[in-house]
Amino acid sequence: MKQNLLISPCDLAQLKRQKTTGNYSYTPAVYNGRTIALTVFMAENEIPADTLEMALAEKADGDELPLFYIRHNPGFTSFQVTPGNFRAGLYLSKTTKTLSRDGLSGLFTYCSKTSF
Repeated sequence: MKQNLLISPCDLAQLKRQKTTGNYSYTPAVYNGRTIALTVFMAENEIPADTLEMALAEKADGDELPLFYIRHNPGFTSFQVTPGNFRAGLYLSKTTKTLSRDGLSGLFTYCSKTSF
């Protein structure tokens, strides 16, 4: 079943506000009412602070979830996905992959159907 990733103008405005203030937050990826991953959406060339990376990896590990850092282009049509913890590396090789919206949706579908 194909799923569309929709990002509302309100969500975009919130992401931009977080970027300007230097605050970032993770977003749970939910599939059929179940959290399947933690994600951090960022602009293409952004790098999260080390303390953020450690805190999010710890949170994801504690919840037994994969953590993905997802950098996006301005139009949210191309996504560079980087595994943020060991579990995410099981779903996606240890390197950054560039995915389309359908590819990102496929990754989340794969996460929902498997468990390591």
